[in-house]
Amino acid sequence: MVLTKREINARMNETQKHTYKFIDPFIRENLQAASYDLTLGNEYYVCSEKEEPDIKKLGENEEACIPPRATFFVISKEKLCMPLDVCGSVSLAFGLIRKGLLLAVQPPIDPGYHGAIVALLHNMSDEEIKLKQGMHILNIVYHRLESSVGVEDSYGGDYNDITLEKFCIRSVKHSAIINLAEEAKKARDKAENASKKAEQASNEAKQASHQTLSTIITIITILLAVITILLTAATVFLSVKTLQPVLVREAESAEVEESKPIFGMPESFVLCTNDCRVQFS
Repeated sequence: MVLTKREINARMNETQKHTYKFIDPFIRENLQAASYDLTLGNEYYVCSEKEEPDIKKLGENEEACIPPRATFFVISKEKLCMPLDVCGSVSLAFGLIRKGLLLAVQPPIDPGYHGAIVALLHNMSDEEIKLKQGMHILNIVYHRLESSVGVEDSYGGDYNDITLEKFCIRSVKHSAIINLAEEAKKARDKAENASKKAEQASNEAKQASHQTLSTIITIITILLAVITILLTAATVFLSVKTLQPVLVREAESAEVEESKPIFGMPESFVLCTNDCRVQFS
C-alpha cells in the first residue's frame, strides 16, 4: 500500500528525535499527495574518457551543465531512513523528462536503508541541460509492507550513507554510447541526402517527361501540317487531271468552229478596196 501525504507526515513526526530521520532535510512544500520530491545534492559526475571519475561539487544555487547525449550520475540532497515496514521506489521528475532526460531503472529502496539516493541519467537531447543545485529531480513513492522485516533481514550493505565519491570508485566510460549516437546521426544524414537526391531525380525525370511529351506533340503537329499540305496538293493535282480532257475537248471544238466558212460567202473571194486587194480563202 502506498503511503499518503498524511502518513508520510506522520512518519516524519515519529522520527524527529531519531538519529536518522524519515526524510532529512524535510521541506513541507515538497510533500505531494502520495510522494515526496527529492532535490539535487552537491555532487554530480558526467561520464567521460578520463581514467578517473571527475566528480564535481556544487555550491548553493550553482548549476551542473550536462552536455548533449551525456550519461551522468546525481545524488539527492535528502537522506532517507527506511523503516522496517516500508520500501521505496524512485522516478524522474516530469519536468526533466520533458527536457529529454532518461532515468536508468532503479532498484527498490529496501527497509533498513539510510542515506542519499544516487541516480544514473542520460541526456537524450542534442542540447546542453543545466541542473540547479536544490532543484526537484526525483520522486520517491513509499510502499508499506504487509509485515515488518526482521533486523537481520533489513538492508545492511555498503551503500548506507553513500556519497558519489564512495559510489563511483572507477571511471564509467561512455564512448560506445557516443559513437553509437554519432553513427546513428551519420546514418540519418545519409538517409536524408539519399531522399533529397531521389526527390531531385524524380523532379528531373518529370521535367524530362514533360519536355519529351512537348517534343512529340510538336513533331505530330508538324507531320499533320505536312500531310495536310500533301493532301491539298494531291487534291489540286487530281482536279487538274480531271479537267484536262474537258479543256482539250473544248479547245478542239473551238478550232473546228473557227475553220468553218462564213455563211453566204464563197470559200475563196477577193475583197477590193481603194488601197488594197485582199484575197480570202
